[in-house]
Amino acid sequence: MIVFPISYYSVFLIILLLINKKYASYFYPFMITSSVVGIICIIIGFTIWPGFDEFQERYFTTLLYNMTYKEKVISNMVITFFKILILIYWPKNLSLKAFLISIGWVISYLIILKISGKYNGKSIGNNSNI
Repeated sequence: MIVFPISYYSVFLIILLLINKKYASYFYPFMITSSVVGIICIIIGFTIWPGFDEFQERYFTTLLYNMTYKEKVISNMVITFFKILILIYWPKNLSLKAFLISIGWVISYLIILKISGKYNGKSIGNNSNI
């Protein structure tokens, strides 16, 4: 089973945003946290820790891994741009319900991650069989 980083699953939430802004607002804490952490990881990967891609690829399959450096830079600039748009335009909701739903989203991901680790017979999230 292929397991992508949790931020990749934000695409489903963006689709939800296009369908219903109220329901999408319940994922505000997750989207903001995911965007901030994603931007930090991109900065770390290109400045402080050049081997970050290999480290990340040990645990998750990423779409950017087999690209040239130039392609990675362009892709990550586009991703950062979209993450900044999320920070600016995602409907704000800091209610307890929003935090609980966001935490539920993360817990659901962790359960899937755990199941996929058992299914592969390897450590959690390890995709070395791909």
